[in-house]
Amino acid sequence: MDDSVKTSSSVLGEGIEELNTISGTIGFKLTSVVNQLLPSRVELINMASKKRIVKEFPTGVGHWVVPVGDYTAHISAYDVTLPIVISIQSISVQEDNVVELKAEVLEGVVGDRTLRAFDQDFDQVLDRVESEAGTDPFDASSTPGDVRLSWNNPVLSDNARWYRGDFHAYSNYGEGDESVAKLVRRAEQANLDFLAITDRHSIRASLDDDFKSDSVVLIPGLEWGSKETGVALLLAPKTMPRMPTSYEEAQRMVIRVQAQGGIFVLANPCDPSSPWNWGLDYFNAVEVWTGKWRQLPPITMDDIDEGNKTRTKGQLNKSIAVAAATALMSGNGQSALFYDLELSRGSKAGVVAGSRSGGPSVPLGEPVTYVYAREKSLLGILEGLRLGRTYVSSGIDGPQIEWIADIMSNGSFDVSIGGTIPVDVVTRFTVNIRRAKGKRFDLLMNGHPAVSTIIKDDNWNFSFNQKPDTFAVYRCRITEVPLDSGYGLVNVLAMTSPIYAQGILMNETESGVDAWMRIENEQVNAGDAEAFMKYLESQGAG
Repeated sequence: MDDSVKTSSSVLGEGIEELNTISGTIGFKLTSVVNQLLPSRVELINMASKKRIVKEFPTGVGHWVVPVGDYTAHISAYDVTLPIVISIQSISVQEDNVVELKAEVLEGVVGDRTLRAFDQDFDQVLDRVESEAGTDPFDASSTPGDVRLSWNNPVLSDNARWYRGDFHAYSNYGEGDESVAKLVRRAEQANLDFLAITDRHSIRASLDDDFKSDSVVLIPGLEWGSKETGVALLLAPKTMPRMPTSYEEAQRMVIRVQAQGGIFVLANPCDPSSPWNWGLDYFNAVEVWTGKWRQLPPITMDDIDEGNKTRTKGQLNKSIAVAAATALMSGNGQSALFYDLELSRGSKAGVVAGSRSGGPSVPLGEPVTYVYAREKSLLGILEGLRLGRTYVSSGIDGPQIEWIADIMSNGSFDVSIGGTIPVDVVTRFTVNIRRAKGKRFDLLMNGHPAVSTIIKDDNWNFSFNQKPDTFAVYRCRITEVPLDSGYGLVNVLAMTSPIYAQGILMNETESGVDAWMRIENEQVNAGDAEAFMKYLESQGAG
């Protein structure tokens, strides 16, 4: 029997202090209403120190030696691989005594409804438990035992358009050298529209009194992860994120952050310092580019966990392993390949980039991310990112891309980046590319060039038809032949998030295009769509 205690890092990233070594024992048991033992997880929160310790009980029963003290116990049962809190109890552990900790799961045991069906706000705490604890079962930012965060949302402009910024920078609360005030000032001087400060395991920068600007949307965030598992960017979480002690707990955090309206971004999955070995699902975006495109060294198979080296019919079947096994690419190139592989396997996520600037020696916005947003505000930028309306470029002076799709080639502009077109229908794509004369344009279909040509001038329009016959992912990319040394054979200057092609189930009374419009309108309200189209037309995309 394993009686070891797992300790989690504190919410702000410091190591936790050594707990009292005088111990007592917990006798634990979790059953269903039909007396079936259930795999479970217990998190103890010390009432005095607020420190947390965690233990898994795979068989639903066992003993646990822990330091003496008064605790709040959060008991979770597993819904497949996701732990859901089903009971919260107070216990007192005394020296050389055994205290019983028992619970019974009432929900999701019989019938078709699982435990998740009894958690309406998707914070992985049952509605019944939240009502008992006094938190709001309809608000994922109101959860038992967590510190609630709130963020200001000043609207700096109500214009719907493309906004540019940097999702990955550091202050002196983390790896950076600058105060929050100096970092914000530098973003203002760089004419960025938004900036995310993402210190490792710390959200202090977002709580600093100088986290404010009249011209730059400041996005609260942090780096979250480790060099062993990989790193993610958590943007605008509504509770303090903690470092998980297991894959299952990490997946719980991914879902909770998004249920709170936040964003989960895989931070350069092929960075040799922290390759993405975690394999979590439901990410909103992938950071495919940090720093100069060809400067980041590639990862190798030695950087990949054994669990990610599995094969099907002799072929590697995990995106991170396929990327690591691909030669003649920079780490950024491998991250772009990872992104294309994940998209081809059904993920829907936007593309982002970040400078990782921690001081003036590394310019902000190189590379830069463009987000189409209905307004210049925190909620506007997050919404655009969530909808996949993004593209990335080498810098503020780098190439700019407009890309729209005309369903049935009837002269109307129907969707743009992040949208969906139907299969088995001719779609006319039109791109407008600025500041890239002489460079190569590629339309990628499932990661491979479907159309490739040289850009003729610095304000270039190009139209072409596609008729996908099955699910497909289209993206635009601009490249050049490199003249300097570095990793990889091409230098990427810009790339977009996808336009997706998918089959559409129709109602008996509607046509295929009507069905497509219905699906699109579930994602974008009519007012946003109208403003979006007017903006594209005003840019000469027609």
